[in-house]
Amino acid sequence: MANSTSTKLDIINRSLLAVGDRRVSSSTISPAAIKCHDALRDALHTLCTADNWSWLRKVLTSSDVTWSGEKVTLPSYRVLHSVQTAQVVSYPAKELDYSDFTYIPNTAWSGDTDYVQFYHILNDTDILCKSYPNTLTQRQKVTFTVTSYVTLPALDSDTLPIPERYVPALTARLNLLMAERHLGDTAMADVFAREYAAELQTMRNSERMVSPRTHKYRDWETDRKSTRLNS
Repeated sequence: MANSTSTKLDIINRSLLAVGDRRVSSSTISPAAIKCHDALRDALHTLCTADNWSWLRKVLTSSDVTWSGEKVTLPSYRVLHSVQTAQVVSYPAKELDYSDFTYIPNTAWSGDTDYVQFYHILNDTDILCKSYPNTLTQRQKVTFTVTSYVTLPALDSDTLPIPERYVPALTARLNLLMAERHLGDTAMADVFAREYAAELQTMRNSERMVSPRTHKYRDWETDRKSTRLNS
């Protein structure tokens, strides 16, 4: 995922101008800037959790995780979508089923052609695999698809860790929060809320390859109900 071209300070200044405040040279230079910085963190979290965005999905390999016997520790993630394994590294991977096997005896692979049978989520970062790989070659055959977290960058000059096309939605959400928290202006907040909803829907349409005027995919649930009613 490529970062946006907008820096953290760019977004803060856009929002301050939108609510009638002055531009700043630092996110800590004034009470309004500090408030906007804190609101930006909340707005970023809200945007990133508003949908299952494709740009937040990552496939973690053996170099991204830490193995310890049957237990594998993943970097902090928001959603674990699937665990995949293959008998040979170059072969197509098989998606594993989830199972509560914590009380079932577990064993290491007997060779490089073995594969994980099930997985079990132990806690927020740790997963158990049955049976489990024991060598680097074996562990390269197991991958994890997750939705990752996004955090606000530390420096004002850092670009935001989201695609640039999502910046208008982020800015609209930030403006909404500033109208509420900084100005206490519910009427202005309502305007920004409608703008945010529109921007968010545009991004969702883009993710699903839906035209603003016509659907480019079939709504199978609607088709099913229509067929049942007409039969």
